[in-house]
Amino acid sequence: MLVERILTALVLLVPVVGIMLVGGWPLIALAVLCFGIINYEFFSFAATSRRERGLQLVLCSLLLPFGFLCWGLPGMSGGLVLAVVLVLLVSILDVEAQRHQGDYQRFLPGAFVGLGYTGVLGSCLVIAAAELPGALLLWLLLGVMGADTFAYFGGRAFGGPKLAPRISPNKTVSGGLCGLVGAVAGIWLGSLIFGFPFGIVRIIAFGVLVGVMAIFGDLAESLLKRLYEVKDAGSLLPGHGGLLDRVDALLFAVPVLFLV
Repeated sequence: MLVERILTALVLLVPVVGIMLVGGWPLIALAVLCFGIINYEFFSFAATSRRERGLQLVLCSLLLPFGFLCWGLPGMSGGLVLAVVLVLLVSILDVEAQRHQGDYQRFLPGAFVGLGYTGVLGSCLVIAAAELPGALLLWLLLGVMGADTFAYFGGRAFGGPKLAPRISPNKTVSGGLCGLVGAVAGIWLGSLIFGFPFGIVRIIAFGVLVGVMAIFGDLAESLLKRLYEVKDAGSLLPGHGGLLDRVDALLFAVPVLFLV
Protein backbone atom coordinates (compact mmCIF):
# COMPACT_ATOMS: atom_id res chain seq x y z
CA MET A 1 0.00 0.00 0.00
CA LEU A 2 2.78 2.42 0.94
CA VAL A 3 4.80 1.53 -2.17
CA GLU A 4 1.70 2.09 -4.32
CA ARG A 5 1.12 5.50 -2.69
CA ILE A 6 4.72 6.55 -3.30
CA LEU A 7 4.72 5.41 -6.94
CA THR A 8 1.44 7.21 -7.64
CA ALA A 9 2.77 10.38 -6.01
CA LEU A 10 5.96 10.29 -8.08
CA VAL A 11 4.07 9.76 -11.32
CA LEU A 12 1.86 12.75 -10.53
CA LEU A 13 4.59 15.06 -9.27
CA VAL A 14 6.71 15.15 -12.42
CA PRO A 15 4.09 16.69 -14.75
CA VAL A 16 2.53 18.83 -11.98
CA VAL A 17 5.87 20.37 -11.02
CA GLY A 18 6.69 20.97 -14.69
CA ILE A 19 3.39 22.76 -15.29
CA MET A 20 3.82 24.85 -12.14
CA LEU A 21 7.24 25.99 -13.32
CA VAL A 22 5.85 26.88 -16.75
CA GLY A 23 2.88 28.77 -15.27
CA GLY A 24 0.44 30.74 -17.39
CA TRP A 25 -2.48 29.05 -19.16
CA PRO A 26 -1.15 25.49 -18.70
CA LEU A 27 -1.23 26.05 -14.93
CA ILE A 28 -4.72 27.59 -15.10
CA ALA A 29 -5.92 24.64 -17.20
CA LEU A 30 -4.48 22.22 -14.63
CA ALA A 31 -6.22 24.09 -11.80
CA VAL A 32 -9.56 24.05 -13.66
CA LEU A 33 -9.15 20.32 -14.34
CA CYS A 34 -8.44 19.64 -10.67
CA PHE A 35 -11.43 21.80 -9.74
CA GLY A 36 -13.73 19.79 -11.99
CA ILE A 37 -12.49 16.44 -10.70
CA ILE A 38 -12.79 17.24 -6.99
CA ASN A 39 -16.29 18.65 -7.49
CA TYR A 40 -17.33 15.55 -9.42
CA GLU A 41 -15.93 13.32 -6.67
CA PHE A 42 -17.65 15.24 -3.88
CA PHE A 43 -21.03 15.40 -5.57
CA SER A 44 -20.77 11.73 -6.54
CA PHE A 45 -21.31 10.78 -2.91
CA ALA A 46 -23.16 13.91 -1.70
CA ALA A 47 -25.85 14.05 -4.43
CA THR A 48 -28.81 11.69 -4.45
CA SER A 49 -29.22 11.35 -8.22
CA ARG A 50 -27.34 11.88 -11.47
CA ARG A 51 -29.57 14.86 -12.29
CA GLU A 52 -28.73 16.60 -9.02
CA ARG A 53 -25.04 15.83 -9.47
CA GLY A 54 -25.13 17.38 -12.93
CA LEU A 55 -26.88 20.50 -11.64
CA GLN A 56 -24.38 20.98 -8.85
CA LEU A 57 -21.41 20.46 -11.17
CA VAL A 58 -22.77 23.02 -13.63
CA LEU A 59 -23.40 25.57 -10.87
CA CYS A 60 -19.93 25.20 -9.36
CA SER A 61 -17.94 24.75 -12.56
CA LEU A 62 -19.58 27.48 -14.63
CA LEU A 63 -20.53 30.09 -12.07
CA LEU A 64 -17.51 30.09 -9.77
CA PRO A 65 -14.11 29.57 -11.49
CA PHE A 66 -15.26 30.63 -14.95
CA GLY A 67 -17.02 33.61 -13.41
CA PHE A 68 -13.64 34.61 -12.02
CA LEU A 69 -11.69 33.90 -15.21
CA CYS A 70 -14.12 35.99 -17.26
CA TRP A 71 -14.98 38.86 -14.91
CA GLY A 72 -12.64 38.59 -11.92
CA LEU A 73 -13.77 38.47 -8.30
CA PRO A 74 -17.06 40.30 -9.03
CA GLY A 75 -17.87 37.57 -11.57
CA MET A 76 -17.13 34.82 -9.06
CA SER A 77 -19.11 36.59 -6.31
CA GLY A 78 -22.07 37.08 -8.61
CA GLY A 79 -21.81 33.48 -9.75
CA LEU A 80 -21.87 32.27 -6.14
CA VAL A 81 -25.00 34.31 -5.38
CA LEU A 82 -26.69 33.02 -8.54
CA ALA A 83 -25.71 29.44 -7.68
CA VAL A 84 -27.27 29.76 -4.20
CA VAL A 85 -30.47 31.19 -5.69
CA LEU A 86 -30.71 28.40 -8.26
CA VAL A 87 -30.10 25.68 -5.65
CA LEU A 88 -32.92 27.10 -3.52
CA LEU A 89 -35.20 27.46 -6.55
CA VAL A 90 -34.65 23.85 -7.61
CA SER A 91 -35.22 22.71 -4.02
CA ILE A 92 -38.53 24.61 -3.85
CA LEU A 93 -39.68 23.06 -7.13
CA ASP A 94 -38.63 19.60 -5.96
CA VAL A 95 -40.53 19.92 -2.68
CA GLU A 96 -43.63 21.19 -4.47
CA ALA A 97 -43.37 18.25 -6.84
CA GLN A 98 -43.59 16.04 -3.71
CA ARG A 99 -40.22 14.42 -4.07
CA HIS A 100 -39.16 12.05 -1.34
CA GLN A 101 -38.32 14.05 1.77
CA GLY A 102 -35.23 11.98 2.58
CA ASP A 103 -33.71 12.78 -0.82
CA TYR A 104 -34.43 16.47 -0.36
CA GLN A 105 -32.95 16.52 3.14
CA ARG A 106 -29.72 15.05 1.77
CA PHE A 107 -29.57 17.04 -1.47
CA LEU A 108 -29.89 20.55 -0.02
CA PRO A 109 -27.12 20.31 2.63
CA GLY A 110 -24.84 18.54 0.15
CA ALA A 111 -25.41 21.25 -2.46
CA PHE A 112 -24.52 24.08 -0.10
CA VAL A 113 -21.57 22.27 1.43
CA GLY A 114 -20.30 21.59 -2.08
CA LEU A 115 -20.65 25.25 -3.07
CA GLY A 116 -18.59 26.30 -0.07
CA TYR A 117 -16.12 23.42 0.15
CA THR A 118 -15.05 22.17 -3.28
CA GLY A 119 -16.74 25.18 -4.95
CA VAL A 120 -15.24 28.21 -3.22
CA LEU A 121 -12.06 26.59 -1.89
CA GLY A 122 -11.53 24.82 -5.22
CA SER A 123 -11.96 28.16 -6.99
CA CYS A 124 -9.10 29.50 -4.85
CA LEU A 125 -6.87 27.04 -6.73
CA VAL A 126 -7.95 28.61 -10.01
CA ILE A 127 -7.51 32.14 -8.65
CA ALA A 128 -4.02 31.34 -7.35
CA ALA A 129 -3.06 29.75 -10.68
CA ALA A 130 -4.28 32.82 -12.57
CA GLU A 131 -2.93 35.52 -10.27
CA LEU A 132 0.23 34.16 -8.63
CA PRO A 133 3.56 32.82 -9.94
CA GLY A 134 3.71 29.06 -10.34
CA ALA A 135 6.83 29.01 -8.14
CA LEU A 136 4.75 30.36 -5.25
CA LEU A 137 2.24 27.54 -5.67
CA LEU A 138 5.08 25.01 -5.75
CA TRP A 139 6.48 26.60 -2.58
CA LEU A 140 3.13 26.04 -0.87
CA LEU A 141 2.94 22.49 -2.22
CA LEU A 142 6.30 21.70 -0.61
CA GLY A 143 4.92 22.90 2.73
CA VAL A 144 1.76 20.80 2.41
CA MET A 145 3.71 17.74 1.29
CA GLY A 146 6.10 18.22 4.21
CA ALA A 147 3.17 18.40 6.61
CA ASP A 148 1.53 15.29 5.15
CA THR A 149 4.74 13.23 5.06
CA PHE A 150 5.96 14.14 8.54
CA ALA A 151 2.47 13.63 10.02
CA TYR A 152 2.18 10.16 8.47
CA PHE A 153 5.56 8.83 9.55
CA GLY A 154 5.65 10.76 12.84
CA GLY A 155 2.27 9.41 13.87
CA ARG A 156 3.33 5.86 13.07
CA ALA A 157 6.62 6.26 14.92
CA PHE A 158 5.42 8.00 18.11
CA GLY A 159 1.75 7.09 18.39
CA GLY A 160 0.08 8.44 21.51
CA PRO A 161 -3.23 10.25 22.07
CA LYS A 162 -5.63 10.54 19.14
CA LEU A 163 -6.09 13.94 17.55
CA ALA A 164 -9.76 13.53 16.58
CA PRO A 165 -10.78 9.91 17.29
CA ARG A 166 -14.43 10.29 16.26
CA ILE A 167 -13.56 11.87 12.91
CA SER A 168 -10.27 10.23 11.97
CA PRO A 169 -9.18 7.46 14.36
CA ASN A 170 -5.73 7.02 12.78
CA LYS A 171 -4.55 10.59 13.37
CA THR A 172 -2.56 11.31 16.51
CA VAL A 173 -1.43 14.43 18.33
CA SER A 174 2.19 13.43 17.76
CA GLY A 175 1.49 13.11 14.04
CA GLY A 176 -0.08 16.58 14.01
CA LEU A 177 2.93 18.12 15.76
CA CYS A 178 5.30 16.34 13.36
CA GLY A 179 3.17 17.70 10.53
CA LEU A 180 3.77 21.26 11.72
CA VAL A 181 7.51 20.59 11.76
CA GLY A 182 7.28 19.12 8.26
CA ALA A 183 5.37 22.14 6.97
CA VAL A 184 8.01 24.52 8.32
CA ALA A 185 10.74 22.34 6.76
CA GLY A 186 8.95 22.36 3.41
CA ILE A 187 8.44 26.13 3.46
CA TRP A 188 12.09 26.66 4.42
CA LEU A 189 13.29 24.34 1.64
CA GLY A 190 11.07 26.07 -0.91
CA SER A 191 12.37 29.47 0.18
CA LEU A 192 15.93 28.28 -0.43
CA ILE A 193 15.14 26.70 -3.81
CA PHE A 194 13.26 29.69 -5.22
CA GLY A 195 15.29 32.38 -3.49
CA PHE A 196 12.37 33.94 -1.63
CA PRO A 197 13.73 36.62 0.75
CA PHE A 198 11.85 35.41 3.83
CA GLY A 199 13.40 35.68 7.28
CA ILE A 200 13.37 32.77 9.71
CA VAL A 201 10.47 34.20 11.74
CA ARG A 202 8.31 34.58 8.65
CA ILE A 203 9.21 31.09 7.44
CA ILE A 204 8.23 29.56 10.79
CA ALA A 205 5.00 31.60 10.93
CA PHE A 206 3.93 30.62 7.42
CA GLY A 207 5.03 27.04 7.94
CA VAL A 208 2.97 26.65 11.10
CA LEU A 209 -0.03 28.32 9.43
CA VAL A 210 0.23 26.02 6.41
CA GLY A 211 0.58 23.02 8.72
CA VAL A 212 -2.49 23.98 10.77
CA MET A 213 -4.59 24.59 7.66
CA ALA A 214 -3.42 21.28 6.17
CA ILE A 215 -4.55 19.45 9.32
CA PHE A 216 -7.93 21.22 9.23
CA GLY A 217 -8.33 20.36 5.56
CA ASP A 218 -7.59 16.71 6.20
CA LEU A 219 -10.02 16.54 9.12
CA ALA A 220 -12.72 18.42 7.20
CA GLU A 221 -12.70 15.86 4.40
CA SER A 222 -12.62 13.01 6.91
CA LEU A 223 -15.70 14.49 8.60
CA LEU A 224 -17.60 14.74 5.30
CA LYS A 225 -16.68 11.19 4.31
CA ARG A 226 -17.85 9.95 7.70
CA LEU A 227 -21.13 11.85 7.39
CA TYR A 228 -21.77 10.37 3.94
CA GLU A 229 -20.39 6.96 4.95
CA VAL A 230 -17.75 6.61 2.25
CA LYS A 231 -14.18 5.39 2.66
CA ASP A 232 -12.60 7.35 -0.20
CA ALA A 233 -13.79 10.26 -2.32
CA GLY A 234 -13.02 8.25 -5.46
CA SER A 235 -10.68 5.70 -7.02
CA LEU A 236 -8.74 7.83 -9.49
CA LEU A 237 -5.36 7.54 -7.73
CA PRO A 238 -4.15 4.05 -6.74
CA GLY A 239 -3.19 3.96 -3.07
CA HIS A 240 -4.69 7.39 -2.39
CA GLY A 241 -8.36 7.11 -3.37
CA GLY A 242 -9.71 10.11 -5.22
CA LEU A 243 -8.04 13.39 -6.11
CA LEU A 244 -10.01 15.07 -3.32
CA ASP A 245 -8.35 12.66 -0.87
CA ARG A 246 -4.99 13.91 -2.13
CA VAL A 247 -5.64 17.68 -2.24
CA ASP A 248 -7.90 18.08 0.81
CA ALA A 249 -5.07 19.70 2.79
CA LEU A 250 -4.03 21.87 -0.15
CA LEU A 251 -7.56 23.28 -0.51
CA PHE A 252 -7.42 24.77 2.98
CA ALA A 253 -3.79 25.90 2.63
CA VAL A 254 -4.12 27.78 -0.68
CA PRO A 255 -5.73 30.90 0.88
CA VAL A 256 -2.50 31.32 2.90
CA LEU A 257 -0.79 32.34 -0.35
CA PHE A 258 -2.84 35.53 -0.49
CA LEU A 259 -1.22 36.61 2.80
CA VAL A 260 2.31 36.49 1.35
